[in-house]
Amino acid sequence: MLNILIKILMEPETKTITITDEQYAIISHNVEYLKETISEVDYCLMLHENIVAAIDDFKINGAGIPNNFIRLNRYLMNWLNSFYAWIEYHESHYNALFGTLKSKYYDSYFQYRFAYEMRKYTTHHSLCISRITFDTLHETTRYIIPIDKILIYKKKLNSKFAKELEERCLIDEEIDLEDFTRRFFSVFETFQSEIWDNIIPDADKKFDELLSYLEPFKDETITRYYIQEDDNNIINIGLALKLYKEKKQLLSLPDEYKSYLK
Repeated sequence: MLNILIKILMEPETKTITITDEQYAIISHNVEYLKETISEVDYCLMLHENIVAAIDDFKINGAGIPNNFIRLNRYLMNWLNSFYAWIEYHESHYNALFGTLKSKYYDSYFQYRFAYEMRKYTTHHSLCISRITFDTLHETTRYIIPIDKILIYKKKLNSKFAKELEERCLIDEEIDLEDFTRRFFSVFETFQSEIWDNIIPDADKKFDELLSYLEPFKDETITRYYIQEDDNNIINIGLALKLYKEKKQLLSLPDEYKSYLK
């Protein structure tokens, strides 16, 4: 059976080319791959936005502000939960690649381990932040995550991680929230870059292959291209190409966000 690639100009006029079932399968697969990649970028951007929003709020929150602890923990949990969603998406769609990279980053970076474990901790046990201090010499406010309070629930934590916290507690009993968030952001950016180094070249190839099918209509508006097998089975090839092209422009961290890294 032949399928039809349809380009709508002005209703009811259309232009068409015929494609084989094999070509239809390739186009369908490539469009789905681009859609997954578009979503992958979105999960990253949501985490970016929540981290930046948290750091911005740390600058204006503090002692004496109503609901300050709720506000601090809310912003922290927003980006921790975005981080969890980012992990879950990659485990669902890029499991082989992500499994290898996840192990490397979990083993190599305290900030990654701490964020991973604190997401579970804040969900099941308690809020992280319980103390605000003010440095009068430098006129700065610090938000404290106390390690000793987290260790009350050490039986619920990863055993190796709990032991690591115990060792850190001998040196310093607290973690500065803003410093931790900024350091995590830097680690995350390195991790995300490795993911994109692996998946974007494949997405680019699929983008070019899809575009080749549209060669007969290359002078027309790309978003109007779609495949229609029947009334209930439409693949919007043009929209996938347009959105992927737009998302690729967002892969580099904006200059204004680089000051949030540490």
